[in-house]
Amino acid sequence: MSDDELPDFGSPEGEVTTAAGVPFPRMRANPRLAEAWAARVEHHNRRASASYKFQSPAASVDELIKLRTMPVLPLPPSWTRTARRVRAYPRDVVGIVGSQGGGKTSFAIQWLLGAIGRGHPGLWAALELTPPEIDTRIVGNMHGVHASTVRDSWPRSKIDHSLAAIVDSWHYVDKTPRREGPEKQIAAMRAAISVAWEVYRMPPVTVVDHIGKLTIGTRDRHAATTEALEMLRELAEDTDSIVLALSQGSRANQGVLTGRVDVDSASDAMGVAADSRAFEEDCSYVIALAVFKADDKLRLDVHALFTKCRHTGLEGREGFQFSKPGGQWFELDHLPATPSEIKAEGAREKREKHRVAPPRNTEQIRVDLNASRAGDAAAMRRAKILEAVRRHGALGIAYHDLRRQPGVGKGALFAHELQELVRTGSVERTSSNRVRMIASNL
Repeated sequence: MSDDELPDFGSPEGEVTTAAGVPFPRMRANPRLAEAWAARVEHHNRRASASYKFQSPAASVDELIKLRTMPVLPLPPSWTRTARRVRAYPRDVVGIVGSQGGGKTSFAIQWLLGAIGRGHPGLWAALELTPPEIDTRIVGNMHGVHASTVRDSWPRSKIDHSLAAIVDSWHYVDKTPRREGPEKQIAAMRAAISVAWEVYRMPPVTVVDHIGKLTIGTRDRHAATTEALEMLRELAEDTDSIVLALSQGSRANQGVLTGRVDVDSASDAMGVAADSRAFEEDCSYVIALAVFKADDKLRLDVHALFTKCRHTGLEGREGFQFSKPGGQWFELDHLPATPSEIKAEGAREKREKHRVAPPRNTEQIRVDLNASRAGDAAAMRRAKILEAVRRHGALGIAYHDLRRQPGVGKGALFAHELQELVRTGSVERTSSNRVRMIASNL
């Protein structure tokens, strides 16, 4: 099953049923054993002055139901394919890994703006860039302009007007002196999260930009980063909040993060993090941003590698474009060509002895490959729409039911493909807001 055919997470089509759910159908719990266990645990705690629980799985159900009442971390509305892969809950840590200048901060800003728009308070631990520098990037992301333009030429009134939308929901965590160690910085985050819970009654989202700054100056950076991530995980669990931890990629894997080296699957790129073992252990999700940089290019192709997806299990990759003006991220419905693929295509053309036209340059190959992949994705969506409509016969299918079919696309993509099918006379929309095949095509 291809990525386009995967059902939405949590939909009935995504459920897996099995007869092995209950291995022993006649097995029943013995209440006497449960009572004896509780009595012995209490006796042991009195003797050892301890407070162990040793609880059964059933004792955690109340906590599960409590967590169910807390909202899932929302993503920007246009990131529909990413939302299928990432379903972060309170107590989760999400790791975002990228190369230097690879758009990690802008990615987190756009994500946090989307969360604030859905009612979540946002906290930002500005450990690398200062709050004024983050301000310019927030405004730039909102308006699609360079942060330097906002910094140098925008009047204060215009900046204040842009930030007014988030002034009550976005707060910076104070940066503590480096000599006091990461514990003091984590304590400041804990205090800010506590205030956010008291004011908003919603799980706050805390961005740590970036985690390497928590461990600077330590003798063993690897051990210190592992400890810092563990403290962030405990912070998320203790405060019922969500943490986005940004990290630089390891120098040994820069080829993966720049697209110079291809990986067969996204999970093969797990080692891109500078401290990959710590990210594997403490993060519920790890997203590696592989940005294909090019000199003087303002819009870059990206593969977002979802190398760990604890709750959805949908490891894989999604295509993005990263616009340097504004640091804006645009999700694509296809995977753009990697530099290694473009290079291989150019080498193939140069080897053709009977080629009439001159070989294309690198940029032409990139544009043509991406256009071909975008066209293939659109054709696949139209085929899925036609298949769903034809399956429902002469009466057709309700518009809202058609939108929920796997593989037909989301939002504007779905609307565009349906409009194209109507324009070409393949389907029609009825007055009762149903979509059906035109009689000659049945």
